[in-house]
Amino acid sequence: MTDCFIGFDCGTMGTKVALYDIDGQCLAEWFEEVQTNVPKPGFVEMDANQYFTNIVTGIRAVLAKSGVPGSSVKAISASGVVDGTVPVDDDLNPVGPFIPYLDMRAQAEAKEVNDTMEPIWVEESAKWGVGPDCVPMVMRWLYKNKIPYVEKAKKFLNIAPFVLSKLAGLKAKDAYVDWAHASGWLIGFDLKNDQWSERQFKMYGLPMDILPRIVSPFEVIGQVCKEMSELTGLAEGTSVVAGAGDLMASTLGAGLTEAGQAFDVSGTASIMTFILEDFQAAVNNKVLVTSKYVWSDQLCLWGCTSSGGYSLGWYRDGILNMKGIGPAYAMMDAIAKSTPAGAEASLFLPYLTGTMTPSWPNAKAAYLGLTPAHNQAHMWRAMLEGVACEYRLFLSSLEEQGITYDRVYGVGGGSRSPFWNQIKADMLHTPYYLINTQDTGALGNCLIAAHGSGHIADVKATAKAWTQETKSFQPRPEYVDFYNRFWEVRQKIVDGPITEMFNLWAELEAITPPR
Repeated sequence: MTDCFIGFDCGTMGTKVALYDIDGQCLAEWFEEVQTNVPKPGFVEMDANQYFTNIVTGIRAVLAKSGVPGSSVKAISASGVVDGTVPVDDDLNPVGPFIPYLDMRAQAEAKEVNDTMEPIWVEESAKWGVGPDCVPMVMRWLYKNKIPYVEKAKKFLNIAPFVLSKLAGLKAKDAYVDWAHASGWLIGFDLKNDQWSERQFKMYGLPMDILPRIVSPFEVIGQVCKEMSELTGLAEGTSVVAGAGDLMASTLGAGLTEAGQAFDVSGTASIMTFILEDFQAAVNNKVLVTSKYVWSDQLCLWGCTSSGGYSLGWYRDGILNMKGIGPAYAMMDAIAKSTPAGAEASLFLPYLTGTMTPSWPNAKAAYLGLTPAHNQAHMWRAMLEGVACEYRLFLSSLEEQGITYDRVYGVGGGSRSPFWNQIKADMLHTPYYLINTQDTGALGNCLIAAHGSGHIADVKATAKAWTQETKSFQPRPEYVDFYNRFWEVRQKIVDGPITEMFNLWAELEAITPPR
């Protein structure tokens, strides 16, 4: 039996476990949802032990499904939510809930920091504004409100390192976080030195001893212990490799190893990541979020349109009344092809759930410029172009500093639309490539496991070998010229009157209708 590796992801929606062999072939995979609890408005909590139980079940499932003996698995690694934390006791048992980035309880703490403190997080963490989702702000809220379980907490961990540490039988004193996950706390991390910022944590009024040690994503942090071997079916002594944040692992799994490459995860949320080596350019960028990549000399910048793919599902289900009918997407693409670029001067702003990068809490989705001449075909095309315009904003924020990209790799449900892929290539004036795998997160985890455990020497070459380009969409000069002018005017509208309109919309929402 060939050497194999297991990678798993602890995501917001669920847990994914996958088994790959040394040649990059997926032998089995498994998924299970996780429950989200909302104890009161603005509070979002999850059960860290449910993640652990799901992963144990998933490991047993992929071994059984593939017929691969546990002894053939040489290493495991994981990715997970970067912006979230769980408090643990000495024995690494959770003493409180896992609080993910969706939680907004720390708004007052974030406002106080933004309004009254020196913004040293800009130069150290390349973050311009402090939000309530930033892990140190959540911790600040917990300590400020003297939540009882905080007294029992010895460390605060990310969810994936928590599960891996449990599998390795670690105690809190040995707990770790890789630098990719740590940078996902958004503030509190010193990007230049790959370590926690003592200056920031002192300023936030938080102790340093509750922070885990920081390691490379490729570091072996332990081995599967006897107890966990019996639970999972893995061999005792199997290498446990630190892993990375979900976006970073997915980007690696897509084969991105050098600056000048971008990655589009075209799912419910449309996310684009960029590999960058210019630290000061990251600091200067006020649009994208900056994180550490899997290599110390590279950064992973990302932007998110939270309602990108969600907008298409909303239109299909709520407007077309074709809920759950998959072919509706291709049908609407076919109809929209008959409309000209720019959808005859109509716009769609894809902000059904607001917008994350840049943060714009008051933003709403909107169709603009509609006339009696417009129909569903125009509205569909405007929606596709609206998301592509958000991607153009991400790319332009880097081009302003002289940084360009020579290709974009696309995965996710949206990448199944050739029509949309071509729009993106034209809008971004950059070639858009499809690759031979969709589950790049699991692939990236297994690459990290294989390299960290010494079974793959050149991880960059292997990443490129495991992930291959299958189709490309080249930008068409006449469309590039059109979209350049179209986007410039569109941004004047978004940066000008729309901003004022959305601020007024908050007042409109506050008016209570009669019962």
